[in-house]
Amino acid sequence: GMNLQIGPLSKRMFEAIESRSSLMKGASMDVKRGFLIYTMDFAAKEAVRAALKQNGLELQLTEDEQDEGMWADIDNIRLLDEEGVPIPGTYDSWEEAVDNWQPGQAFDFVARQVPAKMKELSLDELLQALDPNGDLREQAKSAGMSMPDDTMKNLQDMANENVRRTEDSPREANADGEVFAGIPENRGYRVINAKELSVDCLQNDGIENESTLMHVMDAMANHGCLIVDVTDGGSSFEQAQKISGMWDTAHSFFLGMSLEERLEKIPGMTSLEEVGSPHAKVGFGNCNGGSMQFLETRLDREGKLFPKEAESFLGMYGCGHLADAFQVVSDIGKSIVRVIVGASTRESGLLGGAEATKAAQLAADELVDDGKSLVGDIENKEGRVSMSPHRLCLYSNEQSAQGQGEDTKEIFGAHTDSTFVTAVPVAAIAGLEVYDEDEEEWYRPEIAARRYWQEQRSAAGADPNGLTEVIDGVELPWYARYIVFMPGELLQLCSRN
Repeated sequence: GMNLQIGPLSKRMFEAIESRSSLMKGASMDVKRGFLIYTMDFAAKEAVRAALKQNGLELQLTEDEQDEGMWADIDNIRLLDEEGVPIPGTYDSWEEAVDNWQPGQAFDFVARQVPAKMKELSLDELLQALDPNGDLREQAKSAGMSMPDDTMKNLQDMANENVRRTEDSPREANADGEVFAGIPENRGYRVINAKELSVDCLQNDGIENESTLMHVMDAMANHGCLIVDVTDGGSSFEQAQKISGMWDTAHSFFLGMSLEERLEKIPGMTSLEEVGSPHAKVGFGNCNGGSMQFLETRLDREGKLFPKEAESFLGMYGCGHLADAFQVVSDIGKSIVRVIVGASTRESGLLGGAEATKAAQLAADELVDDGKSLVGDIENKEGRVSMSPHRLCLYSNEQSAQGQGEDTKEIFGAHTDSTFVTAVPVAAIAGLEVYDEDEEEWYRPEIAARRYWQEQRSAAGADPNGLTEVIDGVELPWYARYIVFMPGELLQLCSRN
């Protein structure tokens, strides 16, 4: 009661009733007592509302539940003295407590069965948190720029737009030779080397390399994704070997036991403690009779893989492979966020050159969760487990395989993730499609990656149709070289849409 200012609130409330209600003039003790009970209930309800807000929740009351005594079950009421010390005795209702209470006096209580829900974050609240004084927004308006909340008022608007795009997308699936796989001559469809995205390739003055910047922005803004070569054109294979280890683990997991065994041995999707959201889960799930299967994993800040039973069904080496691959992907992802946020900041005119790049690097370091602990003087309350999941997925057209359907259909519908970037390592089968804004076509980047591989092989005098390469005595699949990165909804906000 003291912390949530119940005393001052109840005093102001009762004084307002006394000054404005005609019923209080010459009122009987019963009428005054009724207003006192109403005041206690109102102050308590507002205190609960404030406490819920502190925990990311909001009170959800119907019109009938707004009435006194209807919004929660109240008990264990303890009146407090002026110092906040509990006065001996507890009460189980306002009616019991009110005769010993006066407006302005704080009290503690327990509220049960409170109807509440997760608080919906509005864009205005998000922008307020990022720019509390409004200085950046004023500068943006003076520069003639539109802000994200000019076109989308809240995250629900963004979700509705996501639904619209989902419903407008095709349901049929076409063979590789019949789909759009990019235009090789255009920069945005080309494969970029991972090293070109690193801070080591910034210009000497700290400004982003212009060629890299234009390549990334063309790919992500116009074509919906960027293909990255982790071998830097075949000059270094350390990262590709880690990606290959991840693929070995995925194949062993999905092919080494039946769906029934996975359901029996592996816990279902469950929330973890000490994670930034109750929606952050780990575990195994499947849909549509096994057509979609997912193993959701996360790393803690010390590099341990969750779910905690992971080592029992992935093995020690399998867990290590996933952790290694996650770091490869997250390092590249953070670099991409830096490039894009820096480019949009430069375009806005708010910061230029090296300052824009430095600010973008800070944003990527502080906002994008790579599973590592934050370093330096960054004030934080980060959870023990990473907010960024590493998800193993198996998609299969079971109905078509069993002769139950004539046409091949999509397995997982169109959607945009609530991420900064979503990374999809290129697979042997080109199943990923991304909407290309420029061409107004669904683009299959994994075919473009395979085409690039074949060109590299031909240039080296090797068989372009080969599916593997031997590096230091280890056979690597061709697709272990490439990762597709796509922008998520959070990157839309950070790059001014």
